[in-house]
Amino acid sequence: MNLGEYIKAATGRKFEWGNHDCSTFCAHWVFSNTDYDPMHDIWGRYDDEKSGREFILQNGGLLELWTNRMGVYTERLDEGAVGVLDIAGEHMMGIFTGERWIMLMESGIKAIRLPSAKIVRAWNIG
Repeated sequence: MNLGEYIKAATGRKFEWGNHDCSTFCAHWVFSNTDYDPMHDIWGRYDDEKSGREFILQNGGLLELWTNRMGVYTERLDEGAVGVLDIAGEHMMGIFTGERWIMLMESGIKAIRLPSAKIVRAWNIG
């Protein structure tokens, strides 16, 4: 599935902690392109905002969780890269389209341009 199809399919789904949130959105994308599931040991560990935020904090934060799973990061981004982004002081996961970052938020899919200073860490997957 290409990135456009993936985003379109995700747009029609309701946000759901632990199943269709910013991390699972990116994890499914990574898995669909690499057969590696970066959340293989996380599925079922949280199912609402409170347990999700607690899980993230107990494991060192979103940056540490993803760094431990994705390994070597990049500064030169390819289309389809996933990254930890600084959005208003909070870390969120997103997928890079080549121009914008696509994030899954409780209000739905959002596409935004970000300066490089707001890209905390990113990984090319292809």
